[in-house]
Amino acid sequence: MFDGDVFENFDWSIEPAESLKSLMTTRAYQLRDQYPYLKFWFSGGADSTSALNIFLDNDIFIDEICVFKFGNNLSNYEIDNYTLPHLKKIKHLIPNTKITTYTFDEEYYKEYLNDKWFFTKNALCPRHFHLPKIKGKNFCHIFCACDPQLQFEDGEYKIVLYDTHTTGELASYRNIELFYTSPSLPELHSKQCHVLKRHLTPDFNLEDEKRVLREYLRDEPVAPTPSFLKKNYGNIQAMHVQPKNKYIFQTMDKFFTSQLRYVLNTKINGIPVFRTVKGYSAHKFSLGV
Repeated sequence: MFDGDVFENFDWSIEPAESLKSLMTTRAYQLRDQYPYLKFWFSGGADSTSALNIFLDNDIFIDEICVFKFGNNLSNYEIDNYTLPHLKKIKHLIPNTKITTYTFDEEYYKEYLNDKWFFTKNALCPRHFHLPKIKGKNFCHIFCACDPQLQFEDGEYKIVLYDTHTTGELASYRNIELFYTSPSLPELHSKQCHVLKRHLTPDFNLEDEKRVLREYLRDEPVAPTPSFLKKNYGNIQAMHVQPKNKYIFQTMDKFFTSQLRYVLNTKINGIPVFRTVKGYSAHKFSLGV
């Protein structure tokens, strides 16, 4: 997803002159021109809602919109009550777009949450999904992940891209395209970061970044997150204890969940595995003064 030297050679210190919406529109046309078949993964959150609106507002065709669920529990609250009803509501606007729902239930987990999962996961989170295998290269999976993240370091704001972000797991699949962050249009990621910079103070935290992102860079989400599913950004390393994951655990076989807890609590040098997860920056670029 980030191969080559495009990011290293790009001047991140200069804010792109184009508006955010203009750059998003360019990105949508870019993807449509590059691939005969677009698979757009839609959650109904602010990131995917904003990108979907760009495709719809500019009448750019999406071949397939995909939604994933995790079993039958409250972790799917937004999907069941907002995301899928919204797609049904706008179906008349996109009559030729295929709508596909993938459900990853307990049988799926029993197959994939094993030793291989443990050694390949970037975040110890059971909300793991598997992309369908498709032959050929004339398609792409579009994800709206990899939110812009900044650090204030040595008296200046810097862009940080992490190689241990959960999107790193997508690197094992072919034809992955991140809508907002791509070597094909680094200006889009840069624009977002410069907007963040203008609205953050040097002592900002991750919650501050999320607030600015929602207020200045994204449309209203189709699926607003209810209070009982809100993440604790101060506990970002312990993703397996976040609300959605807890609801998944509640509906799983008790023996299976005990196995998973045993693995997560396995100690390395006296420290439980789930406490050893760290994020490492793969790229760091100055936004200028």
